[in-house]
Amino acid sequence: MSVKLKLTGLYSVVLLSTLVIMSIASSLMLSFGLVSNLNNSLAEDIIEALNTLSTIPSDEYPQALAELEDKSVSSFFVYDLNSKSLIGDSPSNTVIQETLRGITDWQTGINSHSMNSVDGQSRLYLISLTPGSDKLVVVARDTAYIQAALKTYRNILFMTLPGALIIAAIAGWVLANSSLRQVRVITDTAEKIDPAKLEERIPVKHRDELGRLSGTLNALFDRIHGFIQRQHRFTADASHDLTAPLTGIRSSAEVALMKERTPEEYRQSLENIIGRTDKMQAIVDDLMTLAGLDAGPRPAKSAELELSKLAEEAVNRWQAPAANEDIELTAEIKPGVSIFGEPEQFDRLLDNLLSNAVKYTPPGGKVNLTLAQQDGEIIIRVTDTGIGISPEHLPHLGERFYRIDRRVEGTGLGLSIVQGTAQIYRGGMEVESAPGEGSTFRIILPDGSGS
Repeated sequence: MSVKLKLTGLYSVVLLSTLVIMSIASSLMLSFGLVSNLNNSLAEDIIEALNTLSTIPSDEYPQALAELEDKSVSSFFVYDLNSKSLIGDSPSNTVIQETLRGITDWQTGINSHSMNSVDGQSRLYLISLTPGSDKLVVVARDTAYIQAALKTYRNILFMTLPGALIIAAIAGWVLANSSLRQVRVITDTAEKIDPAKLEERIPVKHRDELGRLSGTLNALFDRIHGFIQRQHRFTADASHDLTAPLTGIRSSAEVALMKERTPEEYRQSLENIIGRTDKMQAIVDDLMTLAGLDAGPRPAKSAELELSKLAEEAVNRWQAPAANEDIELTAEIKPGVSIFGEPEQFDRLLDNLLSNAVKYTPPGGKVNLTLAQQDGEIIIRVTDTGIGISPEHLPHLGERFYRIDRRVEGTGLGLSIVQGTAQIYRGGMEVESAPGEGSTFRIILPDGSGS
């Protein structure tokens, strides 16, 4: 059974159940209202009868009762509790008298009481003629009109319920069809999407739940499309960066084998091969590191680290390379900063940031590493006075194999590793730079990241 039929059926059942319950409740309320109105009318009639009969002798009761009936739709009687006699002229005298004979516990004093006749066709209202009197004033009225009204009302309900059910089914079908239209759009769009391109998007016309679902799916398609594009670019860049050293290795070997060479020439060829092999090894090592980052945190290899100590060790490692390039390397490290994670990952993160800063800072420049804690965050900041980065390159710095200048030695994976490391610890990388004004790389991590 389709979802549309299920929704239509459910809507119809719920509406039908609601109508049945409301019909029963309204019928009961109508019955109660009619009986309540009848009792109020009888109470008014009996007060009028009591005021009339209490001031006249008993031999005038028949005439007074007849006059009261002329002015009302009710029947009026006087009943003697002792003699069981009934004064009054009505076709229902026998039934009324039989009903009143069933009264055995009438209390003295003025009190009133309402009851149905024994045949259920009349409603009676009784009251003592005077306090302590054994005579009762009785007002009766036919209740057939109440039964007729209730029967008519119920017949109307029974006749309208099938029509209401048909209307409910049609309305439910239209509503389900309208609600599921966006689902069909989503399905049709998903079927047309080419997994290799992911260029199709789901039209979003309304901002309801299905509209938000469509927007979420479109955002997912955008992310997948971006991922595929990055994978294509990664494959092309990786192929280029791995093919170049292999080509160099093959060329060096072929040149060495073309003819007899001197030991010095053989040595030079082998050194070229080793150099290109080292470059390939660096690329492979970085790719392995990125694969590990893609797999996410590894709790088994993680521990509470003193990040301050790791930062100091990284600065010490880079003091000599920086000094060789006539670059001043300084640090401002807050002691006691700790984080839960893998020491190798943070060592590589710090090394890549400092390597990048030293590489692009000219002689006489400065590089500064700052480690701080503020507002529940750990901030690692590396600032240099280097050549800076053009704005168009900033959004791509974390992409794999992305290099601003391919003439500069490197794998193009260092900042990808930095960004990937920050992300698996629920942090991020921010870059501020301008050509000729240096760069600032900021790594922001939640305090206690990974714990």
